[in-house]
Amino acid sequence: MSSKIPLRVLTALCVPFVCVPLVISSAGAGRTVLPPGAGEQPGAVLDLGTLGGRSAAAHDVNTWGVVAGESTTSDDLRQAFLTMPAHVMVALRPYDAVDSRAFSINDRGDVVGYAFGDGIPEASEGFRQTGRLVRAVGDCGPSSVGCFQSPLSINNLREAVGWRYPPYPSIAPVAVAWRQDGVSRLLSPTGKRGEALDINDRGQIVGWSADPTGVTHAVVWGPDGAVLDLGMAGGIASVAVAINELGDVAGYRYTADLKAHACLWRRNGGVVDVLPDVESVAYDVNDAGQVVGVLVESESSEWSTPFVWSAESGLVRLTNLIGGPSTARKINALGEIVGWVAEPIEEGPSHAMWWYEPPSMSMEFRAIRQLIAVLAADHVIGHGHAVAATAHARAAERAWAAGDGPRAARHTRTLSAWLLRVARDERRAIHLAAFLERLSLRLQPA
Repeated sequence: MSSKIPLRVLTALCVPFVCVPLVISSAGAGRTVLPPGAGEQPGAVLDLGTLGGRSAAAHDVNTWGVVAGESTTSDDLRQAFLTMPAHVMVALRPYDAVDSRAFSINDRGDVVGYAFGDGIPEASEGFRQTGRLVRAVGDCGPSSVGCFQSPLSINNLREAVGWRYPPYPSIAPVAVAWRQDGVSRLLSPTGKRGEALDINDRGQIVGWSADPTGVTHAVVWGPDGAVLDLGMAGGIASVAVAINELGDVAGYRYTADLKAHACLWRRNGGVVDVLPDVESVAYDVNDAGQVVGVLVESESSEWSTPFVWSAESGLVRLTNLIGGPSTARKINALGEIVGWVAEPIEEGPSHAMWWYEPPSMSMEFRAIRQLIAVLAADHVIGHGHAVAATAHARAAERAWAAGDGPRAARHTRTLSAWLLRVARDERRAIHLAAFLERLSLRLQPA
């Protein structure tokens, strides 16, 4: 397996947490709503800085553009962070931990990650703080002594997924999911290794599960408990890393020469080899179909290159301000991308990075129509409401095509507020409402 591809590194000895540092309504009221890209032009790239230390990494960005990640401090401690408007980095400090990371943030402002340090109970004790700031994500079940775990993703229903190391003598992770109330369930069958890496608002979970020979398979766990093996996509092993709200899955497969290749499993059953001739990994896919990840340009290349790809636009290499190995980890519906770049020296510090590569407006409007169809198929909105919502979306697209940005923006803002009123479960409509609210600012810039 090539060491040039920065694959996920698991960390044990951690206490999982759910942190709620922002109090916002489902449509973002009460906080500053910035236009996509925070006023930057397409192709923009920013170094997000640090919390006073040398290194930082950005792990996720939600639809509102809030970034979650980790940074060292001036005391050389690692702390979870969020970014506020204008990309200002703020430490979370769950439990006042000496070591913490934030891995995922949903559109409600909920964050999951882990914390470690003196005075923090072991994960096996199922720590839960009942204050409004932070609480444990859940315990390890009845046999919890010596158990370690970490959530990696959280959806807008506050369901989280991740991994767990069961008590000794087990030395392999298993995939696990937590309900909002902290009750957990194992996704991996007894004795099988696995890891849950992402969950969408439909309750679809993706990750990997090992067969009896130890080979990893990209899988989707359904909300009903059914497991779908996505197959090897022509390779010898595969991993599913992310799933969008439409059901498209991003990940990678390994070929016989142990090279990774980015894959996109379409919700209709098709598989796209994103970069068939290049060693690469896909880490995320947004609702518009943009895939982000990392590629190695050639066998002689020393460093990896972050990229964004779509069927419409093809491959775009993201700007590397530092020049060292880098990766793009997450992309939101508006084309805001986060990841990190390491300085090109041995054990050099990493920089949390933000890129802006918005999809075309036609891609955005197509995604909106598809998301409306998903809400209707799942009975979140009724058939009549879906017809009316689609008509609003098409009216906005026609106004944009006619050059009337203000009118298009009015349609999207109206649709955003209306969806939250008519949805049978407001939590399921939050993602699309936030998408529409911020898209309206792109249609009618200040």
